Amino acid sequence: MNNYTLFFTLLLLLFSVSESLAFFGTKVSIDPAKQRELDQLLHEMEKNVYQDLPKVLALGNEAIQIAEEIYSTDDLLKIYSKIGLCYENHNQQDSALVYYNYALEYAKHSEDDAKILSVYNDLAITYRRQTQYEKSKQYYLKAMEIARRIGDKSAQENIYHGLGSLYKDISDYENAIKNFLESIKLAEERGHNEYVVHSMQFLAITYAEAGKAESALSVIEDAVTRARSTQDTILNGIVLFDYGKILSLDEKYEAAHEKFSKSLKALKSVGHKPLIARGLFYLADNYAKRGNFRAAHELFLECEKNEQYISIRGRADLYYKMGELYGKEGKKEVAKEYYNKSLALADKQNLLDFQQRNHYDLYKIYEAQGNRDATLRHLTAYTAVRDSLFSEEQTKAITEMQFKYRAEKNEREIEHLQSRQERTIFAGIMVLLLLILAGLTGAAFLSRRNNQKLRTKNTEIKHKNIKLKESNQVLQQFAYVAAHDLKEPLRSIGSFTNLIQRRYGKDFNEEANEYMSFIQTSVKRMDGLLKSLLEYSGITIQQSENRIVSSKKVLQDVLQNLYSSITEKNARIEAVHLLNVCMSDMHLTQLLQNLVSNSIKYCDRTPHIQISSHRSDDRVHFTLTDNGVGLDPDHGEKVFNLFYQEEKGKEGGAGIGLAICKNIIEKYDGNIYYDSRVGEGTTFFFDLPAG
Repeated sequence: MNNYTLFFTLLLLLFSVSESLAFFGTKVSIDPAKQRELDQLLHEMEKNVYQDLPKVLALGNEAIQIAEEIYSTDDLLKIYSKIGLCYENHNQQDSALVYYNYALEYAKHSEDDAKILSVYNDLAITYRRQTQYEKSKQYYLKAMEIARRIGDKSAQENIYHGLGSLYKDISDYENAIKNFLESIKLAEERGHNEYVVHSMQFLAITYAEAGKAESALSVIEDAVTRARSTQDTILNGIVLFDYGKILSLDEKYEAAHEKFSKSLKALKSVGHKPLIARGLFYLADNYAKRGNFRAAHELFLECEKNEQYISIRGRADLYYKMGELYGKEGKKEVAKEYYNKSLALADKQNLLDFQQRNHYDLYKIYEAQGNRDATLRHLTAYTAVRDSLFSEEQTKAITEMQFKYRAEKNEREIEHLQSRQERTIFAGIMVLLLLILAGLTGAAFLSRRNNQKLRTKNTEIKHKNIKLKESNQVLQQFAYVAAHDLKEPLRSIGSFTNLIQRRYGKDFNEEANEYMSFIQTSVKRMDGLLKSLLEYSGITIQQSENRIVSSKKVLQDVLQNLYSSITEKNARIEAVHLLNVCMSDMHLTQLLQNLVSNSIKYCDRTPHIQISSHRSDDRVHFTLTDNGVGLDPDHGEKVFNLFYQEEKGKEGGAGIGLAICKNIIEKYDGNIYYDSRVGEGTTFFFDLPAG
């Protein structure tokens, strides 16, 4: 470091200290009464964070006002984190992410590594619950980097546990087991027996799901023994509960019943209502599997009385299981009641698996009762959901395949880089000693040498990025080829169905002809979905382009393409100050055409669309506002998912347009989001590189 660098470093340090003193000088006169009131509100939020969302939100709003009044950024961080946790526990992950991101801003402002680490961990957990595995892993790794830097073993232990849960979710059992074992090892080193037990539970469940029953039983039995020594009633209850789950997976229902019963007794003794409700449900289901319907009824009804402590998905499962139980007893009308209650929740929360199950069981009941209209209605709905679920599962499978590939590659690279980092740190210490001995001349020499190494390393990273990009292209092409190859057998099904209908349709009764018509409708729907998938895959495979394009001219072409739709609905499109962008003109055409077409299509009055843009640095920011039916804000980012529709089964598109828009915008490192009011209209915001 030369004299000039040292001088300016000292100057900046003095400036930072003076700024900090000035900042903290505005906070010294805190009203003790206000702080006590705020501490009491935080205490009440903590008491209710796992149970009462409305109460926590009310307390949180009051606490935010006081914290802002007394300039307490630390308390604002705590408040937003607690609200995020409450949303997370009530399965409202989108809202949880909003508040965790607020908390992250205050954590970064504090420049406290421990606080930043804590919020990173919260974000990782929430993204994992949303099945956004890539983002989850990124935040876990960011948290791990900080935890290692500050030597926080407790945080490292939690992060290993989180990574284990993440890999377990995607059935990558090898990596899941490896991370759970690392978590257990750290917990044992620190003498935290309860944390050892916690990770052992998850390890045991992972072994069970991987088909390693003996390993699962060995680990869970060890966990039970360790839990007893803690004298923690809740921990003992949870471990026994997991023991029962493992035995159930192995179809040992009698032994599982014993564990569930002991678990429930322990949890009832401490009054932990959410865990009690969960225990009742599993015990009731166990009775049903063993054929003891009377006992199952009693416990299911007790669960229903405590349904406020059960998640929405859990309630959908509860009602479905009750419908199933009544159906087995021949009480078809009561069964229908519960199936419909489960279906209502499934429709509201877009739980496709429960939509499929309930429609199928209702179809079977109505078919047995001879109600043809209801039979056909539920059969049609069941098939539509099944098709949608198939598409979603295929998309998820591709995503998970990509994630596993990247994760395995990243794990190898991280291990390699960590090894190199350790050697570099040792070399750095030696270099520092040489610098002291050799003086400024030696420092200059070493600096040049290190710069050369850095350039070499940057070149290596570029080559790795190129290889990773090539691998991603292969995975993207997989979706294209899969959809393309499925079209041929589908055409055969459609052709032979039409041939059978023409040759033998006159010999069929009315019901058989209806079924043939239903097959043809399903073939057409599947063909439409495959066309949409091919269109999306085609966009995915295409590369971004660096070409100056007039967005005004492209919009004119789009309006010409949509002339029929515009004329039919007498739509009015206003464009103001449209700037040039740097991209493919075909991509911009597809982007604007999808957005304008949706605004016209989903409008129950005369469409009025306004488009404008402005430049900020090297980006052009677009705004497109319409007066259509609007989007439900609760659906959040899901509206940009492939094949996503707000109301399944409702007549409309295939749910591909907005997914294509997002795909195109992300090719050019942009973002897209929206603001909407149902019945009033939607405004889309997106940005592209300036031309």
